[in-house]
Amino acid sequence: MLGYQRALADLLGEQTADGRYAYSVGVALLPRQTGKTTTAFDLAMGRCAAHADYRAALCAQTGHVTTERFAERMAQLGSTALARRVHLRRSQGTERIGFGRRGSFLKAFPPKAGALRGSTLDLVVVDEAQEISAELGVILDQEIMPTQATRPRRQVVLIGTAGTDASGYLAAARAGAPGYAVVEYGATDDDDPADPATWWRCHPGLAAGLTDEGALATALAVMGVASFSREYLNVWQTTSDRVIPPVTWAALRHRDATPLGGVVPVLGADVALDRSAAAIVACWPDTGRIPTWEVVEYRAGTDWVAPRLAELHAAHGSEVVLDGGTGPSLTVLDQLNVRGERPSWVRALTPREMVTACAQALDAVTDQPAGVHHRGDPALDTAVAGAGRRTTGDGWVWARRTAAAEVSPLIGGTLALYGHQHRPAEPVRPIAYAG
Repeated sequence: MLGYQRALADLLGEQTADGRYAYSVGVALLPRQTGKTTTAFDLAMGRCAAHADYRAALCAQTGHVTTERFAERMAQLGSTALARRVHLRRSQGTERIGFGRRGSFLKAFPPKAGALRGSTLDLVVVDEAQEISAELGVILDQEIMPTQATRPRRQVVLIGTAGTDASGYLAAARAGAPGYAVVEYGATDDDDPADPATWWRCHPGLAAGLTDEGALATALAVMGVASFSREYLNVWQTTSDRVIPPVTWAALRHRDATPLGGVVPVLGADVALDRSAAAIVACWPDTGRIPTWEVVEYRAGTDWVAPRLAELHAAHGSEVVLDGGTGPSLTVLDQLNVRGERPSWVRALTPREMVTACAQALDAVTDQPAGVHHRGDPALDTAVAGAGRRTTGDGWVWARRTAAAEVSPLIGGTLALYGHQHRPAEPVRPIAYAG
C-alpha cells in the first residue's frame, strides 16, 4: 500500500475498547489515477487475511462493472504471495475470493434489490460511489443494513471521486454524521485548476508516482476545466441537465465486446467547439448484432483528423460521417475533399439529419438493454456526463457551448451510429432453381 492508502486503512481500522470499529461508515474521495479500486480491494482483502470469519462484499456502480473489477483483481492475484492462500470463484455475478480454513471471504454483488438477501457481512464496500443516485442509494442501504445487524465489526465504506448533483448517495454520506469518517483529497473553489502547484497539493497520485504532470496537463487540455476539476482535483460540479443518467450509461459498458466478423465499422468524427481536441469514434455490431461505440482516437488539436480518417478508410474501407451543418468539423470536411469534390466514402449530415441522429442516439442509449453498447473510454464517459441539449426548430441536437464537458466524443459516436443504422441495403441475390 502507498502512504495515503495506508493512512486511510489505519483510520478506518480504528477500534473501540469492545473491538468494534470506531467509524461505522467511511467515505474516501480520491482523484483519478490514485488507485481507488486497488485501495478498496486491499482494505477488504487485508481484513479477510488478518481475521477469521471476516465476511466482506464489494460492488461498483453496476453488476457488469463489478464483474470486471473482480476479474482484474483475480488476474493480479496469480502473481502474488496470496495466490496459494486464496480460493477464487470466477462465476460471473457471484465472484468470490475465499481465505481457506479461516472462513473469511470477499464476494461480489450487484447494486440492486435482493442482491444481498440472506447474507451476513462485516464489511461492505461501494466502489465508484459517485455513480450511485440517491434512489439507488436507498435500495443499497436497505440491502446492506440487515446483513450487518448481528455483526459487531460492521462497517460500510464508500470510495469514489467528486460527483455532481446526480450523485445523491455519495453526497449524503460526504455530509457526515456521528460515526462517519470522511477523507477527501481535493482542491477548493479558490484554487487554480490549471496550476501544477494545485495538482501537487491535491493529487496524491503525483507524489506516489502513479501519474505525472504531463498526463494531467493532457487531461486538462482534452477534458476542459470543469471535467478535469471534478475527476482529477475532486471538485464537485453541478449539472442542470444530465441527459443520460450515470447508471444507465454504466449498464451499457461492455469492454469485452467483440466485433461481428465481415462488417466494416462506420466512423464518426467531430471537433471541439474551441478546436482544442477532436474525436474519431467507430460503430460496429458486436457478435450479438448490438451496435457498439469504440473511441478510435481522441487527442488535442485538429490537423490530425482528416489524414487519420483517410488512413482508416484506406485500411478498412470505412464510411466516414461528419456534421455538415455549421459546426467546427467543417474544416475536416474541406480537408477531405479531393480536387474540390467530396469522396464517396464521406457523408456530411444536413441539419435535419443531425436532429434525427441525436434523437436516435439518445433512444439507443435509453432503450436498454439492446439499443447500443460502448467499450468504455474516459473521454466518452466524460462527454456523456456533461452532455446537454440545444433546441433547434422543433427538435434538438447535442449542445456544445453550454455543455458541462467537451462533447466531441459523444457527437462522433452519434454520427457513427447514424451511419451504421443507415448502411446501404445488401443486394438481393437471385435464387437459382434447378430443373
